[in-house]
Amino acid sequence: MLKNYIKMALKVLVRRKFFTAISLFGVGFTLMVLLVASAMIDHLLAPLPPEVNLDRTLMVSRMMMEGGTEERQSVWIGDPGYKLLDAYCREIPGVEKFSICSTNHDVASFLDGEKVVSKLRRTDGPYWEILDFSFIEGSPYTAEDEKQANMVAVINEATRHRFFGGEPAEGRFIEADGQSYRVVGVVENVSITRLSAYSDIWAPHSTARSQAFRKEPMGGHLGLMMAASRDDFPAIKAEFTSRLPHVELTEPWHTMKGQTMTMMETAALQMSDSEIDKEPPVYLVILMGIGVVAAFLFLPTVNLVSINLSRIIER
Repeated sequence: MLKNYIKMALKVLVRRKFFTAISLFGVGFTLMVLLVASAMIDHLLAPLPPEVNLDRTLMVSRMMMEGGTEERQSVWIGDPGYKLLDAYCREIPGVEKFSICSTNHDVASFLDGEKVVSKLRRTDGPYWEILDFSFIEGSPYTAEDEKQANMVAVINEATRHRFFGGEPAEGRFIEADGQSYRVVGVVENVSITRLSAYSDIWAPHSTARSQAFRKEPMGGHLGLMMAASRDDFPAIKAEFTSRLPHVELTEPWHTMKGQTMTMMETAALQMSDSEIDKEPPVYLVILMGIGVVAAFLFLPTVNLVSINLSRIIER
């Protein structure tokens, strides 16, 4: 019986080949777009290695500093600075582990006379405890390496291949931005979509040429707060917000605003016009996503209805 149904369906489809081809293309293309889009969103927001603790991690990634006079107001919106994170994000009740890492920036190396550009991220010891990297060689540097300003680095597999031709790199030296680092570990490549994990080279904060960044309240850094569970999020958020009025700022700046957010909330804030110190409209973004999916599904639905109606009319 099933075999006869399949034969009948194929014969019906080939009666009007062009119309059938257009309809099936519309259905297939729409489903392909939805599958690719859902895979990208899952890859960006889901707790995947090395961000395996993403579901219980809050980030301080966007802050706003206001200042100026009544005649001329100034606003600075961007990444938080090391000073803000170091002075006002530590020892918050409910936070199991806290880490400060820099945002990625380009560093130049010269290999056989040719310039090579890599991404470098500076971190502390707890960074490697919050994120679960898969090490191919060696191990991460520690908080003691950060304290002693040891010139050590972790590199990814692509960087190992670029500098050492895929040969073992642990214990060897790599030059980046005019500084020489001893490789202590090699990790698997990380997707560029992983906000807090992606880089080519990781090195301690204390190895930077200038330590002036430690005095900056804004710019170039990201705070990671790993809680025991999501139930601690409200208390952590409230405590962080209560500390902002006490942030010491220099003229002309006088007000600091912001909040700790999950990855989903961060994405919602960037996709909306919500104020940086207000609750991101996560549910609104989800509804917008559902609306977009419904709009995409409308096309194949119309195609299938058209095919069925044409077959019914022929009969």
